Amino acid sequence: MRLMTISNVDKTFSNGKQVLKDVSFSLEKGQCLGIIGESGCGKSTLARCLLQLEKIDAGEISLNGHMLHNLKNKELNPFRKNIQAVFQNPSASLNPKLKIKDSLMDPYQQYGSQKELQHFNYTSKEAYVKQLLEAVELPAQLADRYPHELSGGQQQRVTISRAISIEPEVVVLDEPTSSLDVLSQASLLKLLEKLRQQFSLSYVFISHDLAAVASLSQDMLVMKEGRIIDGFRSDEIFSQNRHPYTKELVSMF
Repeated sequence: MRLMTISNVDKTFSNGKQVLKDVSFSLEKGQCLGIIGESGCGKSTLARCLLQLEKIDAGEISLNGHMLHNLKNKELNPFRKNIQAVFQNPSASLNPKLKIKDSLMDPYQQYGSQKELQHFNYTSKEAYVKQLLEAVELPAQLADRYPHELSGGQQQRVTISRAISIEPEVVVLDEPTSSLDVLSQASLLKLLEKLRQQFSLSYVFISHDLAAVASLSQDMLVMKEGRIIDGFRSDEIFSQNRHPYTKELVSMF
C-alpha cells in the first residue's frame, strides 16, 4: 500500500539557489526508505518539505492520496498526526524548561483526540507516559527529569517516543544517529527496527551515514546536488549496476 508520493518536486531558496530538482519517489506502508548523500545535497530540505515545514515551488506531495503541498496551516492540522519527525539534535528538539513527561504529552494534547490509538492506552497522563517510555526502553522514573539530566542517547529515545506517541503512519528520520557515539547508534537503530515492526510504521530515513541507512532500510535512494540519481534495494548496494557516485560513497565506508 502506497502511503506517500513525491512527484517532480523543486525547491529554490530566496537567494536563488535551487536545492531540490525534480525529486520523485514513493513510500510504501511498513517500508523504511533510506535517502543518502553528502552534506549540502538537499536531504534536510527534503525532510522539511515532506513535513510541510518548507513549501515546495513545484511538484506534488501526497499522503494517503491527499495533496499536502497546497494546504495552509489550519488545513494541514488533520494530517500532521500521521507524519511525525525525529531530528539530528535531540537537545534542540526538547524544551529545556519542560520535564520529559510534559514534552511527551505535547502531541497527544494537540492531536490525540483526533484519532483512536491502537497500541497506547490513555487512562491517565502518568500511565500514558509510562507506556511511551517503556516503548523506547527507558525507565518510567525519567518522566520527572529535565532534558539536561539525560544522556544524548536517552534524549533521542525520548524524541522517538514523542514521535510515535500518537501512532503516526510515517516518521521522517533526519540524521537521527549522527550526534551519538557508535554504541548508542547501534542500539538506536535496533530500537527503530523493533518499533517499525511493532507499530507498523513507515520511515523515511535521511542520513549521510551509508552504513546506518543500509542496516535499517529495505530500499535506498542516493541524492547529489538536489537530485535523486540512484535507487535500489538495500541488498543491491554493491551491484555493478550502481551509479558511479553511489560506488564512490560505498568505497568510503
